[in-house]
Amino acid sequence: MVRAGGKFPLFIGSHFLYCTLMVESKEKAIPKKKGRPATGRDPTMSMRMPLQLRSRVERWAKSQDDKSTLSLSKAICRLVEAGLAAKLKR
Repeated sequence: MVRAGGKFPLFIGSHFLYCTLMVESKEKAIPKKKGRPATGRDPTMSMRMPLQLRSRVERWAKSQDDKSTLSLSKAICRLVEAGLAAKLKR
């Protein structure tokens, strides 16, 4: 019988068994990835564009039917695709 404040004798090796079970029961922590999370699947590409050309692209994007959802990058992609398609038709 164990009384409050009394010592409870453990058998030899119980400390080893306790430590082993406690180590195994801990979940492995998955380390967080550093940096900003990915926003899309396609790789990004940066380019320099003269201000006059950029304003022409923005005017073209505003003239499109879906101008509320058309971003500058999507407008550039559409223009490149249209240019490539026109070149293939020649």
